[in-house]
Amino acid sequence: MMSDTDATSTLSRWPSRAAPPNLMAQLQSRLPVSLIATPREALATCRSDATLAEVMVGNHEGFDYFPVIDADQPEREQVIGLVELVPYLRGKKPEGVVNEHLWRLCEDNLIGADAGILTFVKAADRYPCRLVMSGTEISGLVSLSDLQQLPVRAALFALITHIEMTMADAIRRIRMARIDGTAVCRKIA
Repeated sequence: MMSDTDATSTLSRWPSRAAPPNLMAQLQSRLPVSLIATPREALATCRSDATLAEVMVGNHEGFDYFPVIDADQPEREQVIGLVELVPYLRGKKPEGVVNEHLWRLCEDNLIGADAGILTFVKAADRYPCRLVMSGTEISGLVSLSDLQQLPVRAALFALITHIEMTMADAIRRIRMARIDGTAVCRKIA
């Protein structure tokens, strides 16, 4: 049987299994939201002067959100906001013009193409759809339905693994503190 002194010297030689502090930042940079976003050229859009009824008739795929194109400059295809179609997919009667119901562009509905997937996931309950910015232009759209894609699973698996590694290291440190005879309630650095 190993003495407390032998156990202490053995445990103190074990390397920390906690992930390096910048590991999650590195992971985030390698799993950007652009991996799961629908590219701009594949987006279904509507004009700001269209009626909601017209948009719903043309929404054959059942999309929850449409980027809205400025009707005053249709040739530029400049996105000026988003229109949420979820209530109309659930039976609400589509009345009025898109321009009356659109969410104008603001920080709440924009996300950088290089932002980490977990950045979108953390705020997806409050901001379920975002236009993806790359440089000075909108390069795509990401929404709740994109959370089913494989890169999201990889990001979540990495997050859970990171938490498990951190907890295992904390438990190991507490055990070392008990063997050393020091207070178990001390701050774990």
